[in-house]
Amino acid sequence: MSHPHHEHGHPHRHTAGGGLSLEEKLQRLLTHWIDHNADHASTYRGWAAQADAADMAAVADRLRKAADLSEEIGRQFEAARTALP
Repeated sequence: MSHPHHEHGHPHRHTAGGGLSLEEKLQRLLTHWIDHNADHASTYRGWAAQADAADMAAVADRLRKAADLSEEIGRQFEAARTALP
């Protein structure tokens, strides 16, 4: 399922690969989500820097907080991936 409100070159899917075990699907999905969240965090930090440069400190602060939250989500996905059998 794709999200028209933000396009970044790939569809979002709730399943990955036919014929794979649940563990294999989750491994692939979690790896994708980890990378995806890291990309988002990087983008948010880039926009925060631009907001800082434009004297929009409050906006920059919120964007950095969003990046921090994305990175925390990535850590949770990594923990889930590590917990896979």
